Amino acid sequence: MFGLVQGLFSQMFKTPEYYILILGLENSGKTTLLEKIKNIYNKEEETPHNLIFPTVGLNIGRIQIGGNKFIFWDLGGEKGLRNIWKSYYSSTNAIIFVIDSSTQNIMKSTENENENKNKNKNMNIQNEKNVQNQLKEIREIFAQLMEEKDLDDIPFLVLANKQDLGNCLSPNEIEECLFDLLPIGGTFKFVAISSYTGQGMKEGIDWLIEYLVLHSLPNKKID
Repeated sequence: MFGLVQGLFSQMFKTPEYYILILGLENSGKTTLLEKIKNIYNKEEETPHNLIFPTVGLNIGRIQIGGNKFIFWDLGGEKGLRNIWKSYYSSTNAIIFVIDSSTQNIMKSTENENENKNKNKNMNIQNEKNVQNQLKEIREIFAQLMEEKDLDDIPFLVLANKQDLGNCLSPNEIEECLFDLLPIGGTFKFVAISSYTGQGMKEGIDWLIEYLVLHSLPNKKID
């Protein structure tokens, strides 16, 4: 009896914990994002950017705000690593999806009247094809995520990353690209950020934290 009472007491006063998945294609800046989150909210010293490597498996970061704990899981984005994503869906409270938006700068054709005009034109055509292929892959991943029952009713924060490079896809352009895949009544926010400089990050992360505290049940069971 004492053990039951003790268990109920500890559960009642357990610090609320929220689990957040960080997903996206490889090289979209997920791990840099996680490092910047820890720097902004925990005041931790940043890992030098030249020492941040693509995630193979899982990176974990934790922050605590207002008596609530937020645990971030950064998962590898390479195609061969995406099969592990599904094993985390049932335990997550939210998803951050990171997109390298800097590809916009190779979508813009520039007129060149010199002898390299044809060469530049061919390069622009190939670059635009590469960008369209990347957006197609992002759409395919998003379509799969929208079909996952474990992800119903959880918030998605979609980050248009690498805005510091300029000439990037805007959050509105990315939303338009994904619009037909988004379920009616779903909770999505699109924000322009730079995980390198921190631009826009507090807007996005603060929104997600506030939403979770107000609308989500913490302490999901970890399988």
